[in-house]
Amino acid sequence: MIDIKSGADWHRFSVAIDNMAKRVRIGVDDGWRKIGNDLVEELRADTLRKKTGRLYRIKGKSHQASAPGETPARLSGAYSKSAGYTVRGNELEFGVSVPYGEYLEYGTKNKGGGMRMWPRPGLNNTMEKQQDQFAETMEEAIRRVLL
Repeated sequence: MIDIKSGADWHRFSVAIDNMAKRVRIGVDDGWRKIGNDLVEELRADTLRKKTGRLYRIKGKSHQASAPGETPARLSGAYSKSAGYTVRGNELEFGVSVPYGEYLEYGTKNKGGGMRMWPRPGLNNTMEKQQDQFAETMEEAIRRVLL
C-alpha cells in the first residue's frame, strides 16, 4: 500500500473531513432532538383525540375514557405533561415519568394472571405513527448542517 500524506492540499483535505464529521454529528444531534420533540408533540395531541372507551361522570363532568389499545385519554393532563425524551449518543429514549405510565402502556394483571386493565399503549402508538418520518427527519437535519 502506498501512503501519501504530503503537502498543504492534503492538510486542507484532512481538516475539511474533520470539520464535516463534526457537522454531521451536530446534524445527528439536531435530528434526534427534532424526532424527540415530534414524538412528545404527537403523544400530547393524541391524548386529546376522541376516545371510544367508557363514559364517566367525574366532578359533574362527562369523561370519555380510552378503550384498550388506544392512547390514554387526557383527564388531569399529568400523563401527557410528563412526556419527554433524552438523547444519549446515537440513541433516543422517549417516555413518560408518571408512576402509572407503565401500567397504562402494558396493562395490569389480576392475581389469577388474567388482565385486570388492558394496555393503553400511548408510547407505542406514538412511535408507530411517527416512525416512517424518522429517516427523513434525520436526513434533513444532516443536510441542513452540510449545506
